[in-house]
Amino acid sequence: MDILINYWLGIFSGIGYVILFPFLGLRSLYKKIDSNLYDFKMFLMAWTDPTPIVLDKSTKTILDLGCGEGKLMEMIRARIDIKKAVGVDLFKPDLLDAQKRGTHEKLILKDIRKVSFPDKSFDVVLCSHVVEHLPKKEALKLIANMERMARKQVVIASPIGEMYHPAVGGNIHQIHLSAFTPEEFERKGYKVLKYGMTWLLGEGGLVHKVQSDVVRKILYAFNILITPLYYIFPFISDYVFVAYKDMQTLERKR
Repeated sequence: MDILINYWLGIFSGIGYVILFPFLGLRSLYKKIDSNLYDFKMFLMAWTDPTPIVLDKSTKTILDLGCGEGKLMEMIRARIDIKKAVGVDLFKPDLLDAQKRGTHEKLILKDIRKVSFPDKSFDVVLCSHVVEHLPKKEALKLIANMERMARKQVVIASPIGEMYHPAVGGNIHQIHLSAFTPEEFERKGYKVLKYGMTWLLGEGGLVHKVQSDVVRKILYAFNILITPLYYIFPFISDYVFVAYKDMQTLERKR
């Protein structure tokens, strides 16, 4: 109940600060508050983003493939007591940012397609918004390798279907080379949780079209506000999905 109360208070206070402070002429104060609210915003995302929601709550060790700046791991740690997280990425600037944040106990600069740990080395092997950046055949090989290294769970996040993505910040690895659907993963024995609406959050969505930082924050606040609807009425979600497989159940069936 406390979490639910904080969730709604956060939404309304967030809307208040992005609307009131700029229009009262207090832009410097607005920027300062915006910066200081980083931890609070990460807390809200931890309780609305689908990846921390589906993650096995008994998880102690995670292999985070394509970890980027480590923001997802920050969200995960806001909900789960992770003892050891190993992050792997090929883009050094992002790894340096993750190192500054202290998001992982170990960071490895490496192509995730060449990562190889012994069988069942980690409770969870995670790959968030990465498989679509690989050719389809290589992505499927990566998924098979993830299932081999995972002891409890494999978690994979990806856009739903085709989605254009540029090389942001000079990172050529961000270009999309393939596409996946929730149904593909369901056929492989995964459960799926969908999230978001493309017209609002997608590359050509409303949050990317508006120029005002204030309006963008209002739109993101609106998205958080309607998050429960994504999970109650999954048919409205067409933006991204998280596929997750229980490797322990699979092992017992064998």
